[in-house]
Amino acid sequence: FPVTIGPISITSLAILEIDYLVVGGGGGGGYDNGGGGGGGGLRSSVGTTGGGGAPESPFVATIGTNYSVSVGTGGRGTSDTLSSTVLSSGNPSTFATITALGGGKGGTGGTFDGSSGGSGGGSKRTGAAGAGTNGQGFSGGLGVTGITGGGGGGAGQAGGNGSSSFGGKGGDGLAISITGSSVYYAGGGGGSKRTGAAGAGTNGQGFSGGLGVTGITGGGFRWKRGNMCSQEILIVRGSYRDWE
Repeated sequence: FPVTIGPISITSLAILEIDYLVVGGGGGGGYDNGGGGGGGGLRSSVGTTGGGGAPESPFVATIGTNYSVSVGTGGRGTSDTLSSTVLSSGNPSTFATITALGGGKGGTGGTFDGSSGGSGGGSKRTGAAGAGTNGQGFSGGLGVTGITGGGGGGAGQAGGNGSSSFGGKGGDGLAISITGSSVYYAGGGGGSKRTGAAGAGTNGQGFSGGLGVTGITGGGFRWKRGNMCSQEILIVRGSYRDWE
């Protein structure tokens, strides 16, 4: 569930322009040649925003106004046959009026389709890949019949399609320098393969897919067999301009 922080109160007699990076929680990875979880949606006023969009404008705060902040948790991955009831997509993160959607869960169990989200989840086998959201992230990749799952989409790249040898690679996240250092955020998880090679994780904290009977699961966005995804994040920085 989202974690509410704040509200932030703007009380200074100044105009405050706020740069921001808002990332939703990543989606969980699927079971049994399942798809990788999609990275959380990424919205930023610094550098490129997710899904190939242009940088957004800084947020202009109003004096004396409270602004709500909510950081969405990641979805739950799964590594068992109850995957359809356990697996979940990520939750959105919000700063004031700016919302980054959670990443879509990967295809799993008897539900082969990846789910849509900030970035879409990869499909299991013959299912459809989940769609990304314009200005937030890309779609997931496609699996291969009876063999592999597709990679989850990332903020900077679509998830890779599976092949007869590999699960699909998770889509890359984006490198954002809002903290002064270039850091990747919001990558997708790799798709899984029952035997052979799982899909690779990705720039932006996507984990690799699982292998074999003890780990035939898709790698969710920062996900390890059955745990919650994470790396949902919200960073803001402001600059004041005094009233004259």
